[in-house]
Amino acid sequence: MEPFVALMRRYCIDYTNSHDQSVCDEIMAPEYVVHISGWDLPRDALYKPAVKTVFERFPGLQLQVHEFVTNGERLAMRFSEHGAAADAGGRFAAWGGIGLYRWNGKQVLQDFVEQDFLAQGQELASGVAA
Repeated sequence: MEPFVALMRRYCIDYTNSHDQSVCDEIMAPEYVVHISGWDLPRDALYKPAVKTVFERFPGLQLQVHEFVTNGERLAMRFSEHGAAADAGGRFAAWGGIGLYRWNGKQVLQDFVEQDFLAQGQELASGVAA
């Protein structure tokens, strides 16, 4: 398995789907930044607290990878996330996203990601998940 793909497998399964934030420091460099919806979230200062909030809001959140491509230095991943929102009476939502990742050969350095939060909000409001 490509080393970058193996790292992203840990990112998807051991971190995101397991909700294990202790994996964060192993797979993401200290200078890691995620760029999402016009925000830049450095790993420790903003990203970790934001993810903690998401995991609390969606206690059963799961990430499904639909496809990815890599050249060994960068990786693009099309995915969807699925879960029931605690703050929406347990209503379910499923929304898509695209992430573009860069790494240093050992850890992820940067992620440019966009997710369909509009669909997420509409599904939670209507009670009808995609």
